[in-house]
Amino acid sequence: YGLFNFQRLFNDAASTTASAGAIAQNRYTTNIVNTDLSAIWKHSITPDVLFTAILGQQLLFDTRNFTGGSSSNTLPFYNVIGSGITRDAASSRSESRIYSYYLQATGNAYERYTLTLSLRRDAGSSFGSADRVYYYPKASFAYRLSEEPFVKELVTDAGLTDIISDVKVRGAWGVAGTQPGTYATNFLYLTGGFGDPWG
Repeated sequence: YGLFNFQRLFNDAASTTASAGAIAQNRYTTNIVNTDLSAIWKHSITPDVLFTAILGQQLLFDTRNFTGGSSSNTLPFYNVIGSGITRDAASSRSESRIYSYYLQATGNAYERYTLTLSLRRDAGSSFGSADRVYYYPKASFAYRLSEEPFVKELVTDAGLTDIISDVKVRGAWGVAGTQPGTYATNFLYLTGGFGDPWG
């Protein structure tokens, strides 16, 4: 997707320097490619015990471009940057890539007990040269109390069958992280200057 911004402050505008007029144009473009592939395998160990495994891959490519120009002391009735006496321009480009792989295993027994274990591996261009890869483990356990006979009897005796249909207790632990800025750990170079870029 893209964004184009144009600003024109006409001559005699109070918000411009010496009321001399100004023009600014900025263009932003962002290209994002995202793929998500997964494979699921299910196996019934017994009629009451089900095992499920998920293997997946995620790729995210992000490219952003910016180009902008401005001028001041502009000629009246000309809406182009070249009509200004003082002109300036800037541009930037950033790229980042994330390669992720994950494995999740889930076991369910008797429609009551559910254990889930998973591990995710992220490798990113913005992580820095010292730590290119991070691992995020996760574990959770759920107990479905509503499948226990004594809970069903308790809900029925209390006349709450129309209100309570499912009761579950779940606990989870995991490690999470955030993606740093594109060049937060890999600052390359920066150029800057003053004066008229058109000579």
